Amino acid sequence: MARAVTLVPDPNESVCPPQLALTCWLRYVYDLPRTHCRIGAPGEPTLRALRDPSPPIPQILDRETYLLAQAGWTPPLKSATGR
Repeated sequence: MARAVTLVPDPNESVCPPQLALTCWLRYVYDLPRTHCRIGAPGEPTLRALRDPSPPIPQILDRETYLLAQAGWTPPLKSATGR
């Protein structure tokens, strides 16, 4: 990430340099993983090979339960009748 920040010193500056055509810039950005990171280059791993084989499963939480947990409170217990 630090290397990426050094490539664009001013975050408010446009990313595509004005002296390059957009197609040339996009080709350059597309080739960055191959040239700098060696991803997908011959003899190197592809993005599919680098993918996490067992990514964490996202949890779906009720909004009120999440907000109560963030505040340090426990959610109220539900009664047996569902009320």
